Amino acid sequence: MDIFSTIKKDHDEFRKLFDKLTEKPSRGDFQKLYRDGASHMAAEERTLYPALQDTEVRALALEALEEHNVARQELQQIEQLSFKDEHWLPKFTVLCDLVRHHMGVEEKEIFAKAKKLFDQEQLDTLLKEFNAAKKEAVAEVSASK
Repeated sequence: MDIFSTIKKDHDEFRKLFDKLTEKPSRGDFQKLYRDGASHMAAEERTLYPALQDTEVRALALEALEEHNVARQELQQIEQLSFKDEHWLPKFTVLCDLVRHHMGVEEKEIFAKAKKLFDQEQLDTLLKEFNAAKKEAVAEVSASK
């Protein structure tokens, strides 16, 4: 498995959680989305995006980084709301739309271009760094709660 397949696997899990939370919000599922989403974003920001800084994919990586910032803000705001609050579902829907768009651009545009930029050794290193950064970020997110 390479870094792109690993990230795509995370994306697929987020899509499932979005659907599940839209149908039936639960604190446990939202906390999982928050923890896993925050750690996933941190791992991309510490590994993949820096690797793309001096490449033709730089502009897309910068846009993706800004989408992370917005998603993080939305997650924090949504976390403060009760599921019974009339704003919860609309805010969550906006978050889902943003993140689905973000994941689509990553999967269809960024990954397609980035795969051509790295040799197998570089991809293996990126995957190891991504997994380590994600594990570290999970611990950080869990400790901050």
